[in-house]
Amino acid sequence: MATKIIADLSGEFDITEYKDSCREKIESLIQKKMNGETIVFEKPVKEEAKELMVALQETLKQLKKK
Repeated sequence: MATKIIADLSGEFDITEYKDSCREKIESLIQKKMNGETIVFEKPVKEEAKELMVALQETLKQLKKK
């Protein structure tokens, strides 16, 4: 199942299709700190871990919809 998912997702990679949201958040925090703003961190929301087989099956269903 994993091999099928990898084969379906393989292809040309265009880096411009993606943005570095982690870097943007860090740069924003740095800028706020430089401006003297107080930074308040939010507590992350805990998510439940899925079983591997369930996650793979969901991914296959999503790929079929494309």
